[in-house]
Amino acid sequence: MNSPSFRWPDGKKAAVSITFDDGRESQLQNGIPVLNMYNIRGSFYPLRQNYLKNLPGWRKLSQEGHEIGCHTLSHPCSGNYAWSRDAALEDFSYEQICQDIDQSVNLLKADLGVTAKTFAYPCGQKFIGRGVKQRSYVPAVAERFIAGRGYRDSCHNAPDFCDLANIMSLTSDTVSFDYLIYNVEKAVEEHAWVVFTSHDVSDADHQAIRPEVLSQFCSYLQKNDSLLHIAPVVEVARTILRCRPIEQASESILVNR
Repeated sequence: MNSPSFRWPDGKKAAVSITFDDGRESQLQNGIPVLNMYNIRGSFYPLRQNYLKNLPGWRKLSQEGHEIGCHTLSHPCSGNYAWSRDAALEDFSYEQICQDIDQSVNLLKADLGVTAKTFAYPCGQKFIGRGVKQRSYVPAVAERFIAGRGYRDSCHNAPDFCDLANIMSLTSDTVSFDYLIYNVEKAVEEHAWVVFTSHDVSDADHQAIRPEVLSQFCSYLQKNDSLLHIAPVVEVARTILRCRPIEQASESILVNR
């Protein structure tokens, strides 16, 4: 469905954001050269234990205009993942998840000189606690960031309706060029915002977008720049807030926007 009450600026028909999680080295080695070749800026949500391995590389990435956002300090996910048992969302309190996020933001500033403006939910999971005590931590993200990005969602974002603290994102790991194009074309039909998320940029069979697919996709986006608002998450979120009718923009009246 189109968004009749919203108009992208400059005659654009849709928005596209390319994002990367965890701060894996292949993003610097294989992803950034491709994005820069086509003058496309992405959003990166690195973990501290990963970006500390190459501080100059991550600082350079930020200086080149790519966005660096918050992905928490401990990457808490459900304890059903064995690797997350020591940082299980089921065991987190609201105060603990807020502290984890705030620590990550402070360390990004200290380590990289970056003030994170958007957030990526680890594994796309947004609930802490168990049973009747379970609750969403989307409000904590809404209080701290312009936008919060999910993962492995099933639809695009309607700019006149979407909750910016709970942005939908499609995985771009192990997908084909045709899949990416299909979703961009669908976004154009809907006047929507489509967000893609990858991890590694390599030929791996798990959690990776192939470098040749990323290159094809960036070439396609560059050729269709007149139709598409291609920008990091923070910039598209700000565009949405600026272009929404005033009565829909109350969420923008928050600190650090």
